[in-house]
Amino acid sequence: MARRKKFRAWGLALTAAASFAFVQDRWLAGLVLSGVLVLYLVFVRKTGCRVQTLTDRPCSNSARGYAGTCKLHTGSKQGMPVLRALGMFGSPRLMWLRPEGVQVPRRAGQPVSAMREVGTAEPPARTGRETIMLWVTISGVVVAVAAFLRDLIAG
Repeated sequence: MARRKKFRAWGLALTAAASFAFVQDRWLAGLVLSGVLVLYLVFVRKTGCRVQTLTDRPCSNSARGYAGTCKLHTGSKQGMPVLRALGMFGSPRLMWLRPEGVQVPRRAGQPVSAMREVGTAEPPARTGRETIMLWVTISGVVVAVAAFLRDLIAG
């Protein structure tokens, strides 16, 4: 007998159920489902750790829920997260700052990256096709936002 795959779209299912309840004017059921969705996102959903690492980037190790941490950063999520500009275009991401004076040890068996040679700090040059696709994507987002605003204003 073939093994069945686990159902993993709980967030999508809860969002759809809450939306359906609100559309059907079942406000109490919609609020309860929205509360369950928030609890699922904060404590259960598998996501990234997002504690500031030594390289000033959010940790990408697996963690349970928005409030959880990986095994390396246990107890490091204190206070509220801050928005930090990261990524290709400086897009902001939420990240918990590392407490002052805390040094996170390297995991045993964690390999040092051998991909970069000593002395090469610049990223590889972008090809023409990547640049074209980047601009197509940006223009598509601009058109989608403009269409949304037009529909919003038109009523």
